[in-house]
Amino acid sequence: MNLSRFDLNLLVVFDALIQERSVTKVGARIGLSQPAVSHALNKLRHLLKDELFERGDGGMRPTPRALALAGPVRQMLSQLQSALVPQVFEPATATDAFNVAIYNYASTMIMAPLAQRLRSAAPSVTLHMHTNDDLGFFDQLETGALDLVIGPVRELPPGFLTEELLVDTYCGLAREDHPLFDAPLTPQVLRSLPCVGIGPRRAAASAVGEALGRKGVELQTVMTVQHLFAASAVLRHTDLVTFVLRRVATRHADIYSGLEGLRPFELPFALEPVPCLMIWHRYLTNQPAHAWLRHQIAECFSETV
Repeated sequence: MNLSRFDLNLLVVFDALIQERSVTKVGARIGLSQPAVSHALNKLRHLLKDELFERGDGGMRPTPRALALAGPVRQMLSQLQSALVPQVFEPATATDAFNVAIYNYASTMIMAPLAQRLRSAAPSVTLHMHTNDDLGFFDQLETGALDLVIGPVRELPPGFLTEELLVDTYCGLAREDHPLFDAPLTPQVLRSLPCVGIGPRRAAASAVGEALGRKGVELQTVMTVQHLFAASAVLRHTDLVTFVLRRVATRHADIYSGLEGLRPFELPFALEPVPCLMIWHRYLTNQPAHAWLRHQIAECFSETV
């Protein structure tokens, strides 16, 4: 392929289609008409000898060839953009938009101070927070759909960088007059406790479920809810227990107004420490706006958490 005759704008359309999965949304995003987007896609199909995108119930679904191209194209466009934009980021006049996936606890802790920082220093910057329950977030980081992921991630694929924001451990949580507080908690008693899981995944596949499993304790999960606020109501009115990061139940219990009447309890053994990491793709490391946002988030964690 002769790159001197290749229209790089086609790759901008391709990158937008990977993220939006809709010809109409891509047109609105990059300022092209729907026919123009379709024309660009057809040119790419001809040049690359692949359909690239097929229509489906969820929009334009990328083919295996398109998925293989997504990461390299995003990386190339990001590097090109970094090379062309000024190397000094000016927060006061910036209009950047960031997408960050973050787990619920960290979001609750830092969103207020982070919002204050952004409104004061960068009033025209927009920040969109997403859940990191979708385990495909590494693909989203690679394609540029996400700028950062924040959470307790242990295994990191090649090509990603991290900064440790805090380290925590797990403890249990139950209503204040729960019978478990009447006697020492043993591993045998812990195995018998019915619990409510928090999050979209089954408890055994959760981080705390896996940690307890390595200690020989399989959770007796009888209910799963999306958030701690829902779990707290269940805990107050039943003999169910749950497991949370220690800071949730101790240092920051006042943030979670729904924790009144609940009491943390220690586990009968020590679990591995749980690191909270900020994760990004290496091609964004030296991008000034991205580096600025990482610094703001790290500062919020150090001051708040």
